[in-house]
Amino acid sequence: MNPTLNRVIVVFAMCGMSLIASTRAATAQTGHPFIDSALQKPEEALVSSEAADLRVRSHSSSIRALIHHAVDRSATFRRLVATINGRDAIVYVEDGACGRGVRACVSVVSTAGGHRMLWVKVDRRKEADWNLMATIGHELRHTVEILDDPTVTNSATMFFLYQRIGYRGTEQGAMETTTAVDAGEAVRSELRALDRR
Repeated sequence: MNPTLNRVIVVFAMCGMSLIASTRAATAQTGHPFIDSALQKPEEALVSSEAADLRVRSHSSSIRALIHHAVDRSATFRRLVATINGRDAIVYVEDGACGRGVRACVSVVSTAGGHRMLWVKVDRRKEADWNLMATIGHELRHTVEILDDPTVTNSATMFFLYQRIGYRGTEQGAMETTTAVDAGEAVRSELRALDRR
């Protein structure tokens, strides 16, 4: 056999063994069974509660704890965080008021160092923890909608995006999308189903 081809085969074999070993190590380290099914659901293998802070962050330890809890307990929430982790962006989820009685919102979009930066505000006073996790999931789906459009780089272009893809929600002045409503409801259902067990 050609010596160069031999070397290529050896390199590929070593890479494959390294990937298998790292996947087994991740499973042993995290204890999350979804890592075992990486071939069926590769997007879920990208995120565990330990990896949730990669691109979805918070300065609040209590909000970080809720995000980690939702990653552990909701497949929909896990997929949203994994999707954001695969993008060149950072999403901050912080405690704060959006105004006009709105419970949560994507308040700011900006760019820094080649990354898009998004800030999600959630009003913790208005939500029980299990409902707040669903609300965060809802807002994370909005951040994915924004990240899907490379022209959205500031709050003005975000406004025009939602004029195009959104509809007027039930909360005062809030623009809404069906995909975000569905994502929040899916997270809520998954969390409540586990609580009933």
